[in-house]
Amino acid sequence: MRLKRELMDVLRGHFRPEFINRIDEIIVFHALGQSEIRSIVELQLERVRRTAQGQGVALVTDQSLVDHLAAAGFRPEFGARELRRLIRTELETQLARAMLADEVHEGDRVLARWDGSQQKVVLEAQSGADVDAAEKKSRVKKRSRQQRDGGAASEGSGSSGDNPAAAAE
Repeated sequence: MRLKRELMDVLRGHFRPEFINRIDEIIVFHALGQSEIRSIVELQLERVRRTAQGQGVALVTDQSLVDHLAAAGFRPEFGARELRRLIRTELETQLARAMLADEVHEGDRVLARWDGSQQKVVLEAQSGADVDAAEKKSRVKKRSRQQRDGGAASEGSGSSGDNPAAAAE
């Protein structure tokens, strides 16, 4: 409330009362922080995943890609506006080109990750058999990480209860 009052005092110093009376409400926006930007990146990537799924491609994004997009797309003065454009130019366009070049096929699982040495998004297409092996390896890593981080808290919870995909096997 104090911020609104101070803002109104500044506005009264610059604008005539007739103009200020026409303003219905003043909304104060706070700058987005890094955690909000990461959440927006996740939401935008989910939209790209759904689009790829519509083409029969299972898109999986690596944490390195999320980290890169959040860092490169964060401009305090512009907020999250740059993120959409960045995701389109660095991920969507490359995925579309790979599909058109027949490098990615319907039914493939594609891992998208950021390669810091090449300074670009790398797409790794995997066929169905490769996907099963990669998913099992990922579940094993996740379980061992949960046991290490959670200790006794994660013991007793079945692995299929934590992972719907594992429950379906």
